[in-house]
Amino acid sequence: MIAIATVRIVWNIQNLLHQGDDQYQISLSDYMLTRDLLINLPLPQQYSNLSPQSLETAEVLYEQFEANVEYQKSIPDNSDLGRKVFTRQAAADSTGLSYNTIKSHLSCLEQNGIIESRVVSASKRHSLNRGQGRQIYFIFQKSRAPPFTNNNPFSLLPTPDEFAKD
Repeated sequence: MIAIATVRIVWNIQNLLHQGDDQYQISLSDYMLTRDLLINLPLPQQYSNLSPQSLETAEVLYEQFEANVEYQKSIPDNSDLGRKVFTRQAAADSTGLSYNTIKSHLSCLEQNGIIESRVVSASKRHSLNRGQGRQIYFIFQKSRAPPFTNNNPFSLLPTPDEFAKD
């Protein structure tokens, strides 16, 4: 926070934007910027069960399917999944990765709670039976969005509102 506040102060002085003595204090906006920076840092493997390649795949797929307002695909009789489902093949096509690589990444993302999968068959609605040749559909968990680190120690920092109370 001191480094960020210093950059702000030096920038203000260089641009002749002197705003009084309170500009030399660490502000709530300095804290918010510092917290956002730390939470979004790409951390070493020790803080995540996901490989850097899986994290990159997750972000590409999120942008391609979940965040893309033009993309819509739903599964009949599975409206609870929403309209943003995708298949392994669609994921492979979007990322340019091989089918086996994307299969591995999707498995890792599912194990870490970033996406969920569902196999849909005519006889068993919402089936989890993954027999060979059955189509598996994936969707991002509703609470998950980039960045997809799951063990970031900085996520325990107080929120800006909690910080402002202190």
